[in-house]
Amino acid sequence: MSIKLLESSNELNPTLQNVDDGALINFQAACKADGVLFGCDLSNTTDSIKIATGTMMVRGYRLKFTQTETVYSLSNAAYPATATTYYLYLRLTRYDTDCEYEFYISNEATSSNKSPIEQVIGVFDYKVASFTLGASGIVGNVKSLMANIPTPGSGGSGGGNVYGSSGTLGLSSIQLYKPILELVQIPKYTLTASNIICGKANSLLCLKNKQAYSVLNTNGNVVKFSLYRYINKGRYRNKRNGAKLYIEKTGYVKPVKSLGYRGLSSDIQLTKSYSSLESQVVTSSGQYQYRRTDVLCSLKQLIDNMFYEIVDSVKTPITATTSLANIKCSRSTNAGQHYGRKGLYVKIAYKAELWNGGKKLAESDLSTPLIISINYNKKPASVRWGDWFRVSLDEK
Repeated sequence: MSIKLLESSNELNPTLQNVDDGALINFQAACKADGVLFGCDLSNTTDSIKIATGTMMVRGYRLKFTQTETVYSLSNAAYPATATTYYLYLRLTRYDTDCEYEFYISNEATSSNKSPIEQVIGVFDYKVASFTLGASGIVGNVKSLMANIPTPGSGGSGGGNVYGSSGTLGLSSIQLYKPILELVQIPKYTLTASNIICGKANSLLCLKNKQAYSVLNTNGNVVKFSLYRYINKGRYRNKRNGAKLYIEKTGYVKPVKSLGYRGLSSDIQLTKSYSSLESQVVTSSGQYQYRRTDVLCSLKQLIDNMFYEIVDSVKTPITATTSLANIKCSRSTNAGQHYGRKGLYVKIAYKAELWNGGKKLAESDLSTPLIISINYNKKPASVRWGDWFRVSLDEK
């Protein structure tokens, strides 16, 4: 038979490792992750769903495919009159010392069968794929919903893989890809607040390698992207027993409550989960839309919160009529000369973090920094808001 449940003691499916110990060991070794160990690509016809050679594992139970196999046939099914979303499930039923599997379909997006079958008798349903079922059968391609179970490396730091080396799960044993930032420029004709926005200042800051984190958002794990700001000789205070000690620090810091001069009313999100990355249409032509679904924030949003002028003793967002000499920047210092006079620049970067519940399991290295500084070579006659700034994704 081309499909075999390895953690089973069924007489027709003999194995060397049985349900009593094998599933629990596997589940713990995989950091309690479900999904694909290798292979298991999905394909379909209008009336069948197939899984290719490979091995998947759910709650520690490995299901091995030695060749491409039809796991569900709809040849005798009654098709719905209108297109409906259906799901392919793998059901594992554990008995006293044995386990059986079956594939079934349902139009329910969730299942109540969630017993911890690596430990006790019960039923566990795992959602394998989604597809659209119409009056003539399956419409288009079946979409896999299975995550890839990352495999620990063997020695070293893992070479930048999603998971690094070590036999146990912990902050030092997991290494995430560092975020790769990308600037996606919006067309110059876009109007915002009656000011013509142009240049790189009218861009979206996007996460170029978003898909590298998709496999980790399973089993209660959540990938978050945290913002860090570079501070030149920032001042912070330690207080103990009434005594105050002021210390200067230069480097990246993680804002606690807000970023920018607006304080708690700032609309910059300091942390974004994978699922809350924004979706935005960059440009369109007829029915075609160029949409990005990996947006961290817009540069206009960053500039509006970080740069300002003082009007009647009130910090006010800059406009196309703001004098270059009147522009100020949140947390600027006289010592910050590298990117512009008086530290009038913003330098931020992001880290990817893996969380489960309230516990942080791992974090990545910092991304390449985004730097926004004042453009002192702006043409005096220009009233284009975007000409006020220089934007780069490097240290130059």
